[in-house]
Amino acid sequence: MSGNIATKIKKYAAPNLPYAFIAWGFLKLGTAFRMAEGTNLWERLLDSVQHIAPAFSNIAPSPRQSNFRKILTITKLLQNIK
Repeated sequence: MSGNIATKIKKYAAPNLPYAFIAWGFLKLGTAFRMAEGTNLWERLLDSVQHIAPAFSNIAPSPRQSNFRKILTITKLLQNIK
């Protein structure tokens, strides 16, 4: 029975891992942008470069449930591109 579960995990989870890592990276970049200060887009983009290291300092994504839904949504969208 456990071999059957392992095959299901390999079949469905393993092909999706690269997409999940891409989504995780973009969520971390979004966190850096949210941490940035500025009055307009250009100032926030320039300031977000300074906040990339703090955003990636915690390897776990934000504990908010919406971020996990975003990872799943981005993963599905990236799968449809190829």
